[in-house]
Amino acid sequence: MTTTIDSGRAAWRAGRPVGLGTNALVVQTGPDGAARYLLINRARKAGDPMGIPGGSVEEGQAPRDAVTAHLAQKVGITASAGLRLLGTDHTTARPGQGQVERHNWLYGVSVPADAVPQLAPTSGYDRMQWATEEEARGLLTGNSLARFTHVLAAWNTGTPVELRDSKPLPGVVA
Repeated sequence: MTTTIDSGRAAWRAGRPVGLGTNALVVQTGPDGAARYLLINRARKAGDPMGIPGGSVEEGQAPRDAVTAHLAQKVGITASAGLRLLGTDHTTARPGQGQVERHNWLYGVSVPADAVPQLAPTSGYDRMQWATEEEARGLLTGNSLARFTHVLAAWNTGTPVELRDSKPLPGVVA
């Protein structure tokens, strides 16, 4: 996969303010055969949009290890088996909004129908819920909706996606 993540690691090592993160599309197939997706709401500030779970990658930590640990510690989901890399998303810095450049690895994982996530008190999330695709599209907004849409397409087709600000990069073939 052609990736902006390599340039992100280089920038991070060079001391530029670059955040490294992961997001995970957590998929559960219910008894009725319908897929449901885990959505979270971050507790950082009132009105923060819902999204798919995600977290930071610490220096020296592999992205796969970061997303696996994040899901286990924050929402009680074991995701090591069957975790698939679905793509990357490079978020442009917005200094006036306090946002640094960020590179995210996007993963997907299927969990058993009886999996019940448990929100950890220190998760940084104030709520989570399972949602069908239609419900998710009604709950998500802006970049969260765009990221969900592209990650879901990558999950369904098996074709990785490379995004910039949650939009596909033109001319990039993964």
